[in-house]
Amino acid sequence: MIEQIDIGGPAMIRAAAKNYTDVTVLVDTADYDTVLDDIRLHGTTTLETRKRLAGKAFSHTAFYDSQISAFFNEENGVEFPDTITFGYEFATTLRYGENPHQNAAYYVNANPASPTTM
Repeated sequence: MIEQIDIGGPAMIRAAAKNYTDVTVLVDTADYDTVLDDIRLHGTTTLETRKRLAGKAFSHTAFYDSQISAFFNEENGVEFPDTITFGYEFATTLRYGENPHQNAAYYVNANPASPTTM
């Protein structure tokens, strides 16, 4: 497993996301059309698009890191880590939140092979 951990890729993604005012970072093929539309319309990507994609990039690398952390916690027999991060993916919106005027969403475990609770 240790040989499978990528250091350079996530570092480059984070660097690009940090510099979103000048750099467009893509971590999801679903965003290709948005970027291409921006370029066709404006000759470049808009700051709004770059900012949204930067947030998505940091979420992507955070999930990656959470999976590595979970692996090491399991390997080291850590029952209750000091901090823990769970990776969940958006599944659908719900009719309403705890109260009818509130919004709500349902998320599912992004990696069913990893534990959902400690």
